[in-house]
Amino acid sequence: EILQPTIVERVSFLAWKDEAFDFWNAWSKVYAEESPAAALLRGICSDWYLMNIVENNFQSHPEAIFELFDGLGTQTKA
Repeated sequence: EILQPTIVERVSFLAWKDEAFDFWNAWSKVYAEESPAAALLRGICSDWYLMNIVENNFQSHPEAIFELFDGLGTQTKA
């Protein structure tokens, strides 16, 4: 196996972003306009962000990227 860093070019990411949001918008039209499914998909298009997260530490264990998300959504005392 060849180990090399993952490179995400800005122009590629912007194309993926456009495709993803176009897909969700088109998918919402499959459902009745006032349905919860259509509302969810429209909400994704208008309120969500698309992110690309890459872990380039080849020496770490395969699940290392998920450690970044540990504790998200939990409240801490200040």
